[in-house]
Amino acid sequence: MAEPKTQAKQTEAPQITLPTDIRDFEFEGYKFKVDANLIDDVDAFEIIDRIENRNQYAAIVPLFRFLVGNDGYDKMRAYFVKKDGKFKATTLINIYKLVLGNLDPKD
Repeated sequence: MAEPKTQAKQTEAPQITLPTDIRDFEFEGYKFKVDANLIDDVDAFEIIDRIENRNQYAAIVPLFRFLVGNDGYDKMRAYFVKKDGKFKATTLINIYKLVLGNLDPKD
C-alpha cells in the first residue's frame, strides 16, 4: 500500500526589525552600550519590579544580562574583577542606578 506523498509546507515568520536607541555609558573607566528600548520591554519591566518593589537586588544580574547580553555582562564582570579583585555587588548596584537614572522606564 503506497503512502500518501503530501507534506505540509513550512513558511518562515517575517522578520521584524525593531528600532534601536543605543546609549553609551561609562562607569569607573568601563564603557558599555545599552539599547534604551529594552528598558520598555516587559521582561525588563518584571525584573525592575523585583529590584525596586521587592528589594531583590540579585535580580540586577539577569537584568544586565538582558540589557547588554551574556557576553557584554561577562566582559563587564571581567573588567571589574581585574580592576578590583572581584565584581562587587555595590559596583553593579551603582551601574544599575546610572543606567536606570538615564533610561527611566516610567518616562
